[in-house]
Amino acid sequence: TLMNRRYQPSKSESGSSSSLYIDKPGNLNLLYGILMHGNPVSTMRLIDVLYDKKNDNNGEGNGNTLFVIHVDGKEENDEAFDKLVEYSIDKDYVHIVPTEFRIRVNWGGFSMVQATLNILKYSFALLPQGFTSTQLPKDPLEFHKFIHIASSTYPIKSNSQIRSTIAAYPLDANLVQIAMKPIEPHPAAWQYFVECDDVVHRIYRLHPLSNKAGNGIDLYMGSQWFIISNEFALYLANAKRGSMVQQFIEYAKHIIIADEGFFSTVLRHSRFCTKHHNANFLHLHFDRWESDLES
Repeated sequence: TLMNRRYQPSKSESGSSSSLYIDKPGNLNLLYGILMHGNPVSTMRLIDVLYDKKNDNNGEGNGNTLFVIHVDGKEENDEAFDKLVEYSIDKDYVHIVPTEFRIRVNWGGFSMVQATLNILKYSFALLPQGFTSTQLPKDPLEFHKFIHIASSTYPIKSNSQIRSTIAAYPLDANLVQIAMKPIEPHPAAWQYFVECDDVVHRIYRLHPLSNKAGNGIDLYMGSQWFIISNEFALYLANAKRGSMVQQFIEYAKHIIIADEGFFSTVLRHSRFCTKHHNANFLHLHFDRWESDLES
């Protein structure tokens, strides 16, 4: 079915399909992009367990594991930022997006998308030089797969199992969980939002995009946590003028819960759509909403 969309060509197929796969999981280069706010200890613990060599292919292979962390730009996270910078000093595999490129992230706003894009830009050495006293990468970081997670994430499988699972798919596969039926919001219910003073404000109505309505594009919703190829990650980070990404950014800045709509929509309307496997291997468990927690 459409929801069970797969991209996992057989390694034994004729042609060049076998070259799409890494020779062995231990040679896979992974880059974890982490969105962080609050207590930095959970982020440090997450990095420590994901980088644990004893838990990773028993030393087989020479694949790297890198981390690029974006700390929420709000003032209450400044201390966490400083602690993570200190934590990273003697770890060349841990990178912190500099303060000048930190985004004040608000739930439901495009700011969460922009924070992720800044992680990608940092990873490809695309952030403008000269705007920060912090040393930025002069060359792109080397990785096969970009894994987007929150600092509250924690692995329930070993690093060896994580690598083996990802390596079971082609290097150009994009593992993104998407509701494959496009949304069709009613014009009266689709609103225009603006972020101001760390709050997402509803201003007025926004014209919904729909291919049926002649807009040439449909909107798709999906998870903002994903595992994507180096090539698709670069496509997102570049957002070249006139590209679908650059044009859609201007629209997505004003939709609610943009992080669940932006990446899914771009993937479905780019040349990377044929490399889409509809799963992200993330287990989510909700017991109650934050608003239900005792203050």
